[in-house]
Amino acid sequence: METSLIVMFLLVWAGMWAWVVKNRGTWPVFFGHFAGVIAGFIVALVVYVTVNGLLHEKTTPAASSGAQPQIANESQLRTFVPRKPVSRTSAPTSPLLPTDSPRYPRLSTPLLSANLDPQWKSQYAQWRASADMVNGVNGSLAGLICRSAAKSTLRIPDSAAFDETEELRSDAYKSQTYLLISRISGENMEGTMVSLGYDCAVQFVSGNGVKDDQWRLLELTMQGKSGPAVSANTSTGEALPEYDASEPGITPEPLKSGLVENYLNEIPTTRSELATVQGMTAQQTLAHAQLRRGLIDGPDANKRLIAFQMCEPFIRSALRQPELALFADDKALSTQRYKYQIYTSTSLMKIPDAAGNYLTYRFGCTLQAMPTMNAGFDDWKLLDLRFELTGS
Repeated sequence: METSLIVMFLLVWAGMWAWVVKNRGTWPVFFGHFAGVIAGFIVALVVYVTVNGLLHEKTTPAASSGAQPQIANESQLRTFVPRKPVSRTSAPTSPLLPTDSPRYPRLSTPLLSANLDPQWKSQYAQWRASADMVNGVNGSLAGLICRSAAKSTLRIPDSAAFDETEELRSDAYKSQTYLLISRISGENMEGTMVSLGYDCAVQFVSGNGVKDDQWRLLELTMQGKSGPAVSANTSTGEALPEYDASEPGITPEPLKSGLVENYLNEIPTTRSELATVQGMTAQQTLAHAQLRRGLIDGPDANKRLIAFQMCEPFIRSALRQPELALFADDKALSTQRYKYQIYTSTSLMKIPDAAGNYLTYRFGCTLQAMPTMNAGFDDWKLLDLRFELTGS
């Protein structure tokens, strides 16, 4: 366009110059050429400015009509340099998986738009229809991909919540690379919602739409508190309720439930935490060590997650076929803490009856932590254990 305007300027100048010389009348030729040069330049300049202004007015609405803004020159953009990922364990008060978990997203692996959650996939398809994946600034699409990546870092992905009022920052880099900064909330192992910030960098690789677009995860840094450590680890004795040892519930019929007959009289009433840990699998031992590391010393330590872990051997000892028991995940867990290190853990499990049919039970297990001479371990006393049939 600029070249055309210059050519037009020269033609108008030459034309006006020739017209003035031709119509100079009685003026000498020298004065005719002099006047032609001056007049031609002025007229050509006026025409150039007028036409140039009209052309820019016509192109302005198209640029703001809802289409993605264009990158005028990619050389003006910076090259993205990802930060080195940091290996991180995950305390019980954190909503995040440890970085060595198979579910934690790996860097430089393809992220497919087809794998987005249904609501994000619909939004992606809508925005993708007007996107320019070659020249456009497509931070909005990158934001949806980053949401999916951030959600997969959570222990309980279904608890993910994004603050729609939080200002989202999006930076564009060379080679269709985008850095998104936002926030996500998720439940930790204690059922508390914890909010974290995240930095996510993704690069568009290839694709022709929502079905086959591929992105590459370049960086994912979760930032913020690992969880409400103070409230989770400490609590004054005065703020806790007293445990009321109510009458035992109705014991299910043994043959129809898979329970040992009169199990409350048959199972041990006390278990050593140290001996229980020594009989755990490597994964269970690691989980127990992480729980212990998150505790403070003293009578106010919050041991409810360890109490839930210690409930399992008591429960299995009440079953006819303990190896066939299926415990629900952490989402079904609820705990109540009482004074004097007493905890009631409630969750779901499935056990087979005598006919091999699995029945679903909600169990309530109440334990009390008793200090021992073994540093970092307790003895656990069983105060109550009951089962309630909820389905088959």
